[in-house]
Amino acid sequence: TKIKKALDSGREIKIKTGAGTDLTASITGMKSISVDGNYRDGKRGGNFPVGEVYLPPVTGSVNGTVVIDGSMRHLGGTTIIETPVTIEVRKSQIVKIKGGYEARVLVDSLRVAKLKSKYPSNVTKIGEIGIGINPNIDIIGSMVLDEKAFNTAHIAIGSNSWFGGDIHTFLHLDQVMRNPTISIDGKKLEY
Repeated sequence: TKIKKALDSGREIKIKTGAGTDLTASITGMKSISVDGNYRDGKRGGNFPVGEVYLPPVTGSVNGTVVIDGSMRHLGGTTIIETPVTIEVRKSQIVKIKGGYEARVLVDSLRVAKLKSKYPSNVTKIGEIGIGINPNIDIIGSMVLDEKAFNTAHIAIGSNSWFGGDIHTFLHLDQVMRNPTISIDGKKLEY
């Protein structure tokens, strides 16, 4: 797809939203995965429904603010956001989480996960950046759908080792933002 080509050849991705997201990450040398339903070559598979393109950012390169205003994954499931959750990220590591009830749920999930983890610092690293592209999906509180809704972007906290990254941990928590403006190497991504 057009998005996959842009991500695969890009060096830097920037995501901004009206809610306050302003995030930058290096994607140099990283390969994206397009969940587009085209599995005819027999060499790859995917999940259904289709509708996202995602990749692991370069570990240590993710910086800025993410405002989660769509839905969020936590240890108890997926929650549709009522009060936005603000996540501050420095060198791919979450340094602060602010907001209301949903933010407390996320903080508690990460605290519990760190206690159970062999590598606690990996639990709070940003392991994925993704773009939702399916116009037939709305955010409903089921992450396998929410992360694919058109005009969304998402990050995931935690593991990315199974799709090209180097973060190993036992959790992967997607966090969805609405209405992103996405730029690759300073050029707005049109799709």
